[in-house]
Amino acid sequence: MGNIYTKHRRLMDLIKKYRLIFCLLINGIAFSAAAEKTIQLNLQGADLREFIETVAKITGKNFVIDNQVQGQVTLISPEKFDKSALNQIFENVLAVNGYQAIDSGAGVTKIVPASQQSFIGYSGVSHVIKPNFVKASEILPSIQPLLPDGNFISADSKNNLLILSGKPEDIDRAVRVIERIDRQSATDFEIVRLQNASASDIASTVNLLLGANAGANGSRVVADERTNSILLQQTKADNLRIKALIAHLDTPIERAGNTEVIYLKNAKASDIARILGQTQSALLTDNSANINGNFNDNGARPTAPAGGDEGVIDFTNLSSTQQTAINIRADDATNALIVTAPPAAMRNIKQVIGKLDIRRAQVLVEAIIAEIAFDDIENLGVQWYAAGSSGTIPVGVIDFNNAGSSILSIAASAITQQDGDDIPVDSTGRPAAISSGATFGIGNRNAGVLINALSALNNSNILSTPSLLVMDNEEAEFLVGQNIPYVTGSFSTSGNGSDNPFQTVERQDVGIKLNIKPQINEGDTIALDIYQEVSNVTSVDPQQGPTTAKRALKTTVLVEDNQVLVLGGLIDNQSTEGVQKVPGLGDVPVIGNLFRSRSQGMRKRNLMIFIRPTIFRNTQVANFATQEKYDSIRLRQIADDNTPPEFILPPIALDTDDDNSGDGSTESLMQAPAPVYERSQPLTP
Repeated sequence: MGNIYTKHRRLMDLIKKYRLIFCLLINGIAFSAAAEKTIQLNLQGADLREFIETVAKITGKNFVIDNQVQGQVTLISPEKFDKSALNQIFENVLAVNGYQAIDSGAGVTKIVPASQQSFIGYSGVSHVIKPNFVKASEILPSIQPLLPDGNFISADSKNNLLILSGKPEDIDRAVRVIERIDRQSATDFEIVRLQNASASDIASTVNLLLGANAGANGSRVVADERTNSILLQQTKADNLRIKALIAHLDTPIERAGNTEVIYLKNAKASDIARILGQTQSALLTDNSANINGNFNDNGARPTAPAGGDEGVIDFTNLSSTQQTAINIRADDATNALIVTAPPAAMRNIKQVIGKLDIRRAQVLVEAIIAEIAFDDIENLGVQWYAAGSSGTIPVGVIDFNNAGSSILSIAASAITQQDGDDIPVDSTGRPAAISSGATFGIGNRNAGVLINALSALNNSNILSTPSLLVMDNEEAEFLVGQNIPYVTGSFSTSGNGSDNPFQTVERQDVGIKLNIKPQINEGDTIALDIYQEVSNVTSVDPQQGPTTAKRALKTTVLVEDNQVLVLGGLIDNQSTEGVQKVPGLGDVPVIGNLFRSRSQGMRKRNLMIFIRPTIFRNTQVANFATQEKYDSIRLRQIADDNTPPEFILPPIALDTDDDNSGDGSTESLMQAPAPVYERSQPLTP
């Protein structure tokens, strides 16, 4: 009896030892065929040590197995998989049994108990799944949270495999979830481009008809307003029904067109209407075949009127088959556009209006216009006078007009005065006939001599500091001066025996003029068209009229935001030198100085312009600049002791906060502005 039991025990051990090889042979696996790239493993209760030996034969790796390693392996692989995936499967099988493989170098891998065992004493199974429609890496995040502790799942992205190991019931549940995820989508995706209707209107109508089924099973009906298309994600049968419905809804309307009133926020309605009138061909390009008429048969195009009814698109030059019900009219009273157009053209018109009706930036232009003049004048002369015995009629005179005071004027003033009378004086208390400089004279009513000497040095700084706020691409003009009349013609008419003379007069501005047109470019650079002129009246002729001197500068420059630009610096240098003398006597050495007058002068003019533009993109920046100017004037008034308190400007507090987070109190508004508004010192002379 004992001998029979011993033989039976040996037979069972033998069957157990070769169970793994027997299962592999049943499934048609020949491990000796190294050329095979794919394998298939289906094991049921195989010994873990024997499984390790089999993996060693397939992979050619050397394993050192710890004495504690024992267990059973159940591996399910419905399909063949690449040998490269065997390592991941092997690690999962070890992990579910509470072991791990450690590479110890020299081509040897140790199989030892895991440092933190998640093995809980059950016989685990391993399952290899190859998804057909979804990537394994995309399924992994969905399945991993569903597996309790002690179960393992990993993804082999290279071979698109999912390897699961753990409790049989947990693995079976995970496999069913994976099979539900890995299904070919039952819905198809289609794009339907509309010709007449609005995509948003069609999508809203279709979703309303679908009701509770909208969005079920991944079905969707979405509007793409940019391309005016409908995006469908439904079953093939549903797509056919919805496309038929869309085709019925997307039909041309019988009426002439939609009429809408579009209120503008920033731009002028008349300007926008004129621009749309000039670009009507582009507005009709989209879906032009569905607008009544074809605009390509003879090249005709609708036109905008040259003047008068500005902003109305005129289609009267088109043939009867080309005319469409498109009309754009501006209402200046409400700053609105009244647009009548088919849906396709209406969409284009709205898009263009949306891009044009934006808030334009402004530019603050601060300027200093300075004319620096340097005058150096020297005059020296001697004049003589001799009269008759009565002292009233001159007998001889040596008079020079470049010597300042005239001896004739002085003598005439003295002759006309009676003895004891005062000589007339001007507003400065100086005798009216005597000019500036040193004047020495001696004589009486019968004879006299006059010596005049003058040396003058003048420095003048003619300054104007205009400050202009102008919109981008608009022109601003600054003028300080006079409007001078010029006679342009003289005429006379005769009637009833009398002449009626008359003159035609034209007026011109004379003074300091500054014209600036800014254009804001990318990167906060500003292109400035500048015209600057300084003119003044130099003389007035009764017959010819006034004569003016003009200096002008015209240029286009590029300057950075808030940077100072210097223009001009051209010096006008004038030198004069003259001598008036009595012929013969004036040439005698030494004594000749008594019979001549010498004048010498030099004048320089330097015109310079300093300009600083600053970009204002919002109200807060403009408020900051206004607050800065206002406070500067108020502080000057306070510092001036002569300013009465009632004339001092009251304090104000403008909103300079982008976030509008202040509570509205003066204290919060008067705080230092944000760094974005920080500017350099004011441009002052």
